[in-house]
Amino acid sequence: SSAFRLLGSTQAGSQGGVQACVAMDALLRSFRGLPPQRMLLMSSGLATTKIKKAFAELLRERRPEGDPKVLYVIDAAVGDGHDGRQTYNAFVSQMTQFGVTRVVFVELRNTTQRQLSRMLQDVDCLYVEGGNTFYLRYYMHASGFDDLVRPLIRYDGVVYAGVSAGSIAAGATVATAFWKGWDSPGFGT
Repeated sequence: SSAFRLLGSTQAGSQGGVQACVAMDALLRSFRGLPPQRMLLMSSGLATTKIKKAFAELLRERRPEGDPKVLYVIDAAVGDGHDGRQTYNAFVSQMTQFGVTRVVFVELRNTTQRQLSRMLQDVDCLYVEGGNTFYLRYYMHASGFDDLVRPLIRYDGVVYAGVSAGSIAAGATVATAFWKGWDSPGFGT
């Protein structure tokens, strides 16, 4: 199975190059004895059958015996004005269809790096909710999330599932978030 899921449309001719890069990365990782990087970057979450299947497969690859532990990062939604507890409850309900019973809720803005480190023990999936990208990025950095999760994704094969802001925050820059003009880029300054 491939390390990354290419779902949806791509420009004509570009998909072959992307697949070649993904294949080369997977080959190099296997030579180095590293697990595949497992990322699912979505715009609207687990909204289609194809995306749900890809998510379920990533969880199965990570924890074949079942019952994966998912860390649910809610900050972007809270930064967008959503009720954290209500959003979390809806997420937990959605996770039952994937056989997930262990969901750990985290709001990075209220979490120290030490607390976060404990929450990340034995984690199989980081599910980063959508909302305000700049709010999310600020607290990913301020909480130490960045430093703690990079090695988990790169070297331990932990799944990263990002929705909208959670997907953008996984990239090299959050410049993509400027296009819509909805998020406040002044947060944290």
